[in-house]
Amino acid sequence: AAREPKIDGVYSLPGHLIAASTLYNDVLFLLLEAFAGNQALVGRVWALLLRVPTNAHLLAMLKRPELVAWEAELGALETQPLRVLYMLQVVHAKLLPTQIEEPIASSVAAMASWKARFMAHGFAPLFSLFVSLAMSLPR
Repeated sequence: AAREPKIDGVYSLPGHLIAASTLYNDVLFLLLEAFAGNQALVGRVWALLLRVPTNAHLLAMLKRPELVAWEAELGALETQPLRVLYMLQVVHAKLLPTQIEEPIASSVAAMASWKARFMAHGFAPLFSLFVSLAMSLPR
């Protein structure tokens, strides 16, 4: 197994270690799947996922939305719905951030660029998913 890089300082805090590690992140999602029938445990694991910093691998992947295999990522909805929900929450946060970093002008320009690239490459697969979900609902 690959070893995770050594992390010092604030990045050695447990939340940052979880966020920086694909292994720890995968374990949390495996717990969500394995104990899907135990809503108390699922709730605690999900709350932990939302409290730690965003997974570094996911952030790196989403940095260039034009390179994301959106159909494949969203296609995991059947087998890993909470992993897809987690990714969609990160996308939502990137589309509608609650805070803007300094300097504001460059942050706004970077956000606008990301949004444009997402709309060009990620929106259509996401919209198709929503349409197919709506069509599959019982009438």
